[in-house]
Amino acid sequence: MTAVDILFVDDDRAILDIVHEYLVEIGYRVDVVDNGLTALERIKDKAYPIVFTDIKMPDIDGLELLAAIKKLRPETEVIIVTGHGSMESAIQAMKTGSYDYLQKPFKLNVLKILIDRIIDEKRLQQEKIILRTRVKDRSRYDVLVGINPMMQEIYDTVERMRASGENVLIEGEIGTGKGLLAQVIHRTSARNGKPMVTLTCQSIFKNLSAERYAERVREIMGTAAGGTLFLDEVCELPLEAQAHMAALRGESEAPSDP
Repeated sequence: MTAVDILFVDDDRAILDIVHEYLVEIGYRVDVVDNGLTALERIKDKAYPIVFTDIKMPDIDGLELLAAIKKLRPETEVIIVTGHGSMESAIQAMKTGSYDYLQKPFKLNVLKILIDRIIDEKRLQQEKIILRTRVKDRSRYDVLVGINPMMQEIYDTVERMRASGENVLIEGEIGTGKGLLAQVIHRTSARNGKPMVTLTCQSIFKNLSAERYAERVREIMGTAAGGTLFLDEVCELPLEAQAHMAALRGESEAPSDP
């Protein structure tokens, strides 16, 4: 579980004790306070990624606290929690920047669902920022060269595929560099220590009877030995051979029986 600091604000000490015990028990770091002013001081001193706050409190209410948090810490996600809910207050909370709105009484596992969702979203946002930083205005990627938006998109795609073992379809006219791109994908992947085999689809089934297509497909699929198989001009494969290849690939991807 990703370590994350959570602040829970409510003037009901019984709720604070229950929430604190539950969230700590399932592995989160959580601070609880019973008023908005103390919460605001805590937030000034510490960047909490997630804050839960009641709406109706004796000093400053939850909507005022929400607005103050968003001014101090725009990146903090705030969930409004209340037993005095109304559609008007929910709409106002969302307009002010609340991540979500939780009505009392609530089940404790709902807190975990919200927290985990926020953590996942923040992780994905950070990954996107890192990825964009890596490829922004990059003039080359391995042996690929170009700074136009289309090349930047290609660099981005190849970067995301580094840890992927998925099949890839590279489209383009003859002479546009599909083979070169395939080599880059192979070199930057986890398979780079294994062979890359290139086969020209116009010739591999030439002068072969349809009855032998299945046998030839199995031979082809086994040539890369865990590496990369690049089928050049795959659209030139006979339709029956394409069907055999799709079926064989489906067999290899199907989960095995326990």
